Amino acid sequence: MLLKATRSLGIYPGLYYRVRYRVKNAIGWSDFSDITYILSARRPDTPVPPTITLWQGVNIRVVFYLPFNGGSEITKGFVELKGHDGVTYETEPQNCDATIDSIFDSRVCIIPLTILRGPVWNL
Repeated sequence: MLLKATRSLGIYPGLYYRVRYRVKNAIGWSDFSDITYILSARRPDTPVPPTITLWQGVNIRVVFYLPFNGGSEITKGFVELKGHDGVTYETEPQNCDATIDSIFDSRVCIIPLTILRGPVWNL
């Protein structure tokens, strides 16, 4: 459902709507179907860039922010860091896996500089 095109109809993201239908043939109309519910939602907006700072002199602190959810709760995230080649993005699953609830819920991950100085990131 394209939300931007439906706002003028009074359909808004994040709300459930009841839907039913019936059909017609040469004899007449059927009864209505059972009611079903549909969530008016779309993909989330693109997130803003994370904030990255030096943390306690030996770590990088990555703070990520959630964008507008499109009408449905955002439940997971995925953080990637650009590799030393300047092209490839890599995950850092030890400390910055935003599919893990504790990291996702806090919106913060702490990555030791020793990891970032390894062969993947080459700092």
